[in-house]
Amino acid sequence: MNVDAVKEQDGRHLARLERRAAELALVTELLLTLGRSLDSVQIRREVLNVAFALTGATRVRLAVRSKDAWDCTTLARGQEEAAEWHPSALGQMVLDRGEAAALRSDDAGADLSSYLGLPVIHDKAILGVLEVEELPVPDRLDDYAYTLSLVASAASLALANARLLEDVQHAGEVLASERERLAVTLRSIGDGVIATDSEGKVSLLNRVAENLTGWSQEEAFGKAFEEVFQIINENTREPCDNPVARVLEAGTIIGLANHTALISRDGTERSIADSAAPIRDGNEEIIGTVIVFRDITLQKQTEAARRRAEEETEQLRRDFLGVISHELRTPLTVIKMATGRALRIKGKSAGLEKNELLRMIDEYADRLNELVDNLLDVTRIEGSSLTVDPVPIDLREIIKEACITFGQTDQTHEIRTDLPDSRLVVLADPRRVRQVLANLLSNASKFSPEKTIVTVWTENLGKEIATHIQDKGLGIAVDRVPDLFRKFSRVHDTGAHKIAGTGLGLAICKGIVDAHGGRIWASSAGQGLGSTFTFTLPKTPR
Repeated sequence: MNVDAVKEQDGRHLARLERRAAELALVTELLLTLGRSLDSVQIRREVLNVAFALTGATRVRLAVRSKDAWDCTTLARGQEEAAEWHPSALGQMVLDRGEAAALRSDDAGADLSSYLGLPVIHDKAILGVLEVEELPVPDRLDDYAYTLSLVASAASLALANARLLEDVQHAGEVLASERERLAVTLRSIGDGVIATDSEGKVSLLNRVAENLTGWSQEEAFGKAFEEVFQIINENTREPCDNPVARVLEAGTIIGLANHTALISRDGTERSIADSAAPIRDGNEEIIGTVIVFRDITLQKQTEAARRRAEEETEQLRRDFLGVISHELRTPLTVIKMATGRALRIKGKSAGLEKNELLRMIDEYADRLNELVDNLLDVTRIEGSSLTVDPVPIDLREIIKEACITFGQTDQTHEIRTDLPDSRLVVLADPRRVRQVLANLLSNASKFSPEKTIVTVWTENLGKEIATHIQDKGLGIAVDRVPDLFRKFSRVHDTGAHKIAGTGLGLAICKGIVDAHGGRIWASSAGQGLGSTFTFTLPKTPR
């Protein structure tokens, strides 16, 4: 080989080394650029620009696998194009084998004169494919394969880092979403919720817990649980055991004892019920506790009120049985005595005495009949089956008739009426209205001293007429007025219990007035100051 040939060969070798040095410089610059970027789109763009600069290919393409498709960016004659990528036969070969694939064709009718495809691999997983088509110097496929393999390696690391960042960001978004969902759930829970860490320090309070304890989330965070959640035994007033400490020690779910009260930050005391449970990680290690509790103060008050009502009802029942026994026994005893006497008497005066005895039997039989009727009315009222037959009536005439009838049987009180001259037409059942008036007049008489006045008057209230019955009697303590219309209710002291009665009259009056769509109430300035009972009936529609 002559000197010129050697010089020519050395020149070609030197040019190749210079070209390789320039290519490596581009790859090095790419590595530095990709090291500063975690944006997958920017990474693809930088990789394609370098691949185009290294090869001068007509078309350079980088397809990166996403979840269900390929994200592809193409440089066609240096201009970026966005298009879907479907692997060609050569591209599929790269994917299947995980190796580079090359093509060089001298056939002028071929679709491609040259092709080079390289897998982008990271940690043995194919992330994508780098392809170049229509290379300017097809004979340099080996050189292109070497330099582009470096580009593909740089791309694989950068894309893997970008994907990792995307996964972390997605995980952060999922975590944030889960936190928000948890926060919404906790806010929506009607019970108080407090969470602690494994040392018993408060880490979370929901809104209900904030309201019940008086501590906000920010104020309570990091504080000892027993400082925020102070509980005592309602009966002994002694502090209760710390439920968090018990859970951390036992590792099981526990509940508070009965009669537990929570003392809030401002000193308010509330009855509560709760349970505490351990929070465990994936390895079943206890990493904290959660306490769920609720305010049962109203529930306990309601239960106490129910028990008191049941006790009162039972006492009323016993009183009623005693009164009914007496009310039944008295007329039955009189009837039995009068009947026996009537059967035994003889002589000239027997006729007159028998008539008196028959009068007594008739009177006390009427009392028994009235008692039975009252019991039946109460049963109908409680079963919502009491019926009335309302018709247009003149209330004045019904009141006058009732007062006259009552005055004939009660000579110990003066009944006065103050009624208008014009008719008072109401829509009512006349028999039931007489029953209400008779009960209220009887009630006024029984609880008023003899020779006192009972006054009856009416009042026009627009769409209804009110009837007032006022006495000068024992009066009613203000706190006992609401009990007046309960069955078996006798609101006066022991001395008044000597007054005959079953405690059903006012309850029946209320049932009858309610059935007419009216109202009934009582008022009194207090004991010893008399009472006024008022009921209303609807006017007849015009």
